[in-house]
Amino acid sequence: MIVALLSAVAFTADSSAIQRLDARVREYLEATWRRHPESATAVGIHRYDRLSSDLSLRAAAVERRAVAAALDALRRDVDTATLDEGSRIDFLLFHAALATAVRSAEISEPLRRIPGAYIPFGGVYQLIEDGGPARGQLLAAATARLRTWPMAFALARRQLDRPPRLWTELALGSAQGIARYLRTRVAAAADSAPPRVGAPLRGAAARAADALDAFRRWMQDTLLIRSEGSWEIGAPHYDWLLANSKLLPFTANALIDLGREVMRETEDSLAALGRRIDSTRSWQQLADSSKTLHPPRDSVRAAYARETARARDFIERRGLFALPADERLEMIDTPPNLRATYAYGGYDAPAPFASERVGRFFVTPVDSELSSGDAESKLRGHNYGWITVVAVHEGYPGHHLQTVKALENPRLVRRLFGSEVFGEGWGLYAEELMYRSGFYRDSLARLTQLRMRLWRAARVVIDPSLHTGRMSLEDAVQFFVDRVGLERRDAWAEVARYTTWPTQAISYIVGMRELERLREDVRSALGSGFDERAFHEAVLAEGSLPPILMRRAVATRLGLAPRRLSP
Repeated sequence: MIVALLSAVAFTADSSAIQRLDARVREYLEATWRRHPESATAVGIHRYDRLSSDLSLRAAAVERRAVAAALDALRRDVDTATLDEGSRIDFLLFHAALATAVRSAEISEPLRRIPGAYIPFGGVYQLIEDGGPARGQLLAAATARLRTWPMAFALARRQLDRPPRLWTELALGSAQGIARYLRTRVAAAADSAPPRVGAPLRGAAARAADALDAFRRWMQDTLLIRSEGSWEIGAPHYDWLLANSKLLPFTANALIDLGREVMRETEDSLAALGRRIDSTRSWQQLADSSKTLHPPRDSVRAAYARETARARDFIERRGLFALPADERLEMIDTPPNLRATYAYGGYDAPAPFASERVGRFFVTPVDSELSSGDAESKLRGHNYGWITVVAVHEGYPGHHLQTVKALENPRLVRRLFGSEVFGEGWGLYAEELMYRSGFYRDSLARLTQLRMRLWRAARVVIDPSLHTGRMSLEDAVQFFVDRVGLERRDAWAEVARYTTWPTQAISYIVGMRELERLREDVRSALGSGFDERAFHEAVLAEGSLPPILMRRAVATRLGLAPRRLSP
């Protein structure tokens, strides 16, 4: 009798505790937007558009203390025992974000070590590329931000202290492309605007480009010589990020073992598939020959657009997912500041507070300045099989669909914070889902998809190995070339990105495996009542949660006892 009575009593959350959590989140966001106006622009908050971040070391020290204080206040003011399950998940997600910000600021010291931090391109790019009725205001805001660039470069000369050589080289490459963007794209935007807006923008862009050229010469002649720092974060910090930022039960050593295990499994699958396709050639030979099948250099982006449209039509016709009514995906060239580290392309999500759900799928073009040999190497990377799988990963039902679904979640924390492990894991999961659903046209496309899984598995070996001293840059590049078959130029771009973003590269394989495990656990719990589409919709509705929190959220949404889906 008592047991039955207790089971019938619903837990009532303390509304004041939920309000305190909400207040801490909003206070932190508002303070962050004031300190970093560009981050407000990125999420669709435009009241700070004319302002720029203070890049002084003094401001960085103030920010470190402020974020640490916000973390202390969260721990002090919010008792998770009085929250409902959804709010407890929000607390843990927000807590991980704050703890990561505190730790990373202490370890990385970006304003001393990252030359690219002084080229505040993103905050200008978003304003220039945004459209709509407020375009004149956005261009005026871009003018205000461009006027601060010479001061940012002056700060860089005083504050940069022995950055890693690779990061200086990356900044040199980005600076050249960004200066070209200012003199072409921004100048064109100025020409198309009314004179009262266009003339100031044109002048500010020209002065910023000249200042950037001077900064680039200084980096080349002065900073590069003393760029003797290391980008390795070391095993202790790497393991800390896995446990406290990603909320994963792994160490760097365990990840390397996992990566090698998945590589062996995938290589076995590739070998078996290769024998079925052509028993006289190895899978590596088949994959290499498929690279010759690629679009012309002026049609690469169009090829991605076609496959993305085909994927969207496929999932709609098959009823695999419900597409939000207001979503749209635009195809653009990769922004110039990202071309050195994004070999193929990527995805830029809609701003959470924007009125429209418009994502951007960016494709890295074959630069007109490349030699014929380098251009052909780049085109081999953009082969048709690769294009098909990347279109699925970045667009439908990959990152774009996942993101616009997440933005339907009414919880503020879920819309603004998330886990790369889920996001990238979902993209890889989507590739396999589309194979099972019959999207790939032939066996060679499946071969490419498996080779791309091998690429992601290799990342699980390379990323922790790089940051804990087990591999050099050249070791990592050669590993990609030998074991995965990446073009050397693309492998360098890949590895360079890993140095700037530790633990991100492991997210794909780890996230996919966790999603597959969760799906099978839900299938086991529901038995004949399991429906895969309903499972996918439940997962996507919860936002981008770390695996351990996604399990709790899905259990609550589906009415399952949490212990039935416990890790």
